[in-house]
Amino acid sequence: YTPVGVDELSTAEVNVYPNPARNIIYIENSTPGTAVIYSATGQLMGEYRIDDQINSINVSSFNQGLYLIKIIGNNEEVNSFKFFKN
Repeated sequence: YTPVGVDELSTAEVNVYPNPARNIIYIENSTPGTAVIYSATGQLMGEYRIDDQINSINVSSFNQGLYLIKIIGNNEEVNSFKFFKN
C-alpha cells in the first residue's frame, strides 16, 4: 500500500547558515547535488554544485532581502530553506 500524492520525508542532513547572511552562506550537506537560489520574486540568482562537505556561496552581490535556496541531491531529493541577506 502506497498513499498517492504524499511525499516522502527528507532524510538528508542539510544545514544552511548564517541566517541572516552578509557576504557568504555555508551549506553543510550529507550528499552531493545542486543548490539553486531564488529571490523572493522568483528570479533565479544562481545554481551551484555542492559536495558532501561544507560548501560556501558568495552572496555579497545580492540585494538585501529574502531568498529561497533549494538543495537538490543527486538522488533527486529536495530540501528548501529561506535565508535573509543583510
